[in-house]
Amino acid sequence: MEMRNDLREMDEGGSDPDSRQPDDANAARAPGAPARKAEVARLNPHDGYPVLRTLARSPALVDSKPFHGTCLALLLHPRRSLKATLATLCALGADPPDITLLYKDYRYPERKEVLEWATTAGVRTAPLSDLKVQVAAFEARLNGRRWLALEDGGHWAMEAYRRPLLLSSAIGFVEQTTRGIWTVERSGVQLIKPHLSLPASVIKKTFECDFVGEAVTLSLKSHMGGALAGATVAVLGAAGTIGAAVAESLRQAGMRVYAYDSSPPPYWALTKHGRITVCASKAEAITGRDVVVGATGGTVLELDDLRWLKDGVLLASASSEQVEFPLALLRQFCPCPLPWSTSGVGATNGEVFTLPAGRRIVLLDGGRPINLGMAGSPEAECFDLIMALLAAGAADMAGGFYADSAGIIDDFDQVCERHNLDGLYRALHPEVNQ
Repeated sequence: MEMRNDLREMDEGGSDPDSRQPDDANAARAPGAPARKAEVARLNPHDGYPVLRTLARSPALVDSKPFHGTCLALLLHPRRSLKATLATLCALGADPPDITLLYKDYRYPERKEVLEWATTAGVRTAPLSDLKVQVAAFEARLNGRRWLALEDGGHWAMEAYRRPLLLSSAIGFVEQTTRGIWTVERSGVQLIKPHLSLPASVIKKTFECDFVGEAVTLSLKSHMGGALAGATVAVLGAAGTIGAAVAESLRQAGMRVYAYDSSPPPYWALTKHGRITVCASKAEAITGRDVVVGATGGTVLELDDLRWLKDGVLLASASSEQVEFPLALLRQFCPCPLPWSTSGVGATNGEVFTLPAGRRIVLLDGGRPINLGMAGSPEAECFDLIMALLAAGAADMAGGFYADSAGIIDDFDQVCERHNLDGLYRALHPEVNQ
């Protein structure tokens, strides 16, 4: 109860100051050493996230406290919206010591601040690399209590299906990404729990794609500066909602776009703008281009594709994982890649791999999504809605709404309607023209 009150008090504080954090914020606090608790407690986790703040004050949810007595397993990005999400979950009954947060180790500028805030509040945090250890510890702490996961990538779900006792007490899983749904669907296990799928929702596709396209473009501009206008770029996976938005944003920024998708819908080529060249093959799309952007959610370049790449080409991911480019293959050819960076403000570093033929490939940010990990990148306003959707869907699941369901469930548009999140987003973010 004391920890939950701490989070409520934080929500009454002022806006976030600049981050001034120690090297590692993910380690648990030493007993009796609250670190900077008084300072951290003054921060307002909902600052900039009015939809999440409003959801945290929903009379129906606050009165029912859907997360009371429920353990939560999270795998989310350590962005500032995560603070607002944690505060909302706790306002709806979750107890911070019953929350385990695993995070992807992307180079967000606010990562240390967010993780310190979470650990100070009592949330258990650890990097994704500690997944198996943390899952075992989480199971031991459960002691038969019910739990649910909010995640990005299907990691908690797959570990649960390997552990019958852990799975038996699971309420279900709330998944943020297409890749997470693919992981679950392709696993071959019988899905006996509900898996609420956010990427299938119309509302997420409507609000998120343009923001991703803009973030990819801004990141490439930080690398290329004035050389971006007129440069050539291949967008692979361009028939998907994210890929199409990336291609259009890069076109508007002045790049010459060559688009390819391995399984486009029949009408796809007819819907492209005139200055986007739709290619019949991957080789046609990538040959001699200055930049290759992968937006497929899978590995987009194979061994045979490397011969078509231009010397000095930039490889950039717009996915949700380090999956677009063959990292193991590149490291086999070049075990010790050279560091690469630009002097641009907010630029993300890269690595230069020299292939046997002598051509160089620049992999930006270790193959991580440049729309997520570029240093200094602001978080798009749409994450207020996306994280509110995740929290509301989890609240409905914890409240028994999907008790008789199993398998992949496409219900987030109904979640949005039940909680009026679309209307709240439009009213509370009038600057967004959606």
